[in-house]
Amino acid sequence: AVAIDGGLSAGARVLSWADIRAPMAAPGSDFDWPGYLAQNKIGSEAVVVTAGDWVLLERGRGPLAWLAAWRESMLAGIHRDFGDAPTAGFIAGLTLGDKRMIGDPLKRDFIRSGTMHLLVVSGLHVSLLAAAVFYVLLFLRMRRAWAVGVSLICIWLLYILCGSGTPILRGAVMYTALLAAPLFKRDMPALTRLFVTALVFLIAKPSWLWDASFVLSFAATFGVIYSGLIAEPYISSLLSPRRGVRAACKRAAYRVLSLSVASVSVWFVLLPAQVGYFHGVSLVAPLANLTLVPLSVPLLIHGLVHVMAVTHIPWLGSGSSMLLAACAE
Repeated sequence: AVAIDGGLSAGARVLSWADIRAPMAAPGSDFDWPGYLAQNKIGSEAVVVTAGDWVLLERGRGPLAWLAAWRESMLAGIHRDFGDAPTAGFIAGLTLGDKRMIGDPLKRDFIRSGTMHLLVVSGLHVSLLAAAVFYVLLFLRMRRAWAVGVSLICIWLLYILCGSGTPILRGAVMYTALLAAPLFKRDMPALTRLFVTALVFLIAKPSWLWDASFVLSFAATFGVIYSGLIAEPYISSLLSPRRGVRAACKRAAYRVLSLSVASVSVWFVLLPAQVGYFHGVSLVAPLANLTLVPLSVPLLIHGLVHVMAVTHIPWLGSGSSMLLAACAE
């Protein structure tokens, strides 16, 4: 457990008195908590009844504890800058994958609109961040190899900031394989690289084949790649860049249109999984994703820069907070 108010952190040693019991699903929840624990070879859980039933013996040390403390300081900064407003929960979920500040009304709105995946950091966030950084650097005339390197650094930095969870780890590994393979002269199609990476994951842990997080991450990545393969020739013919200012505008329009097509494609690819796992489909989801997914890219980048650095600069942090809050609203 990790608490924003300075409680437990990674690596801490704790002495506790707890009730040992078989895992039970939360009342009214469709999530199979006992089944999830069984997949991870956990057969029981310890329940601490009151705060006085545990004692902190030693605080966490080492890199994991330092990273956890850094992440908690960023979450505390979000709480300080935005208070208890829904904006704070949205920014914390989008940038750091933390859902503790997301209130039930905001969560219901995102679920009903079919955009809850924006608040659960996964392969979609990795793909959005990697694509944005990669294409912006190419637009600025950076060499492709350097652009790939910077994109990979951003991917793994996001992985660390989001608590090093398994879902984002899978997305980070998938996109590392997709981006880095051409640098080693491996002329393998992107979809082939994706399926090979997924196969390696499943060989290591076959139970992931029925894991909702794995299926959604793989399907989202597949949707992004497939939409690019299908739609890119048509978009290129419509917005074929020449030279001059008009060419720069066309290149920017090309990237925005490609991202919009990818967001709708991801929704269609995820449709069977949404029906199977969540037993429902939002009819406004295509329009909501078409609008929110492209807008979430600059919000994600601005939010990450803000929580990591800008919030600590007094003369710049307040202005950045106001701009970020206005964009999030």
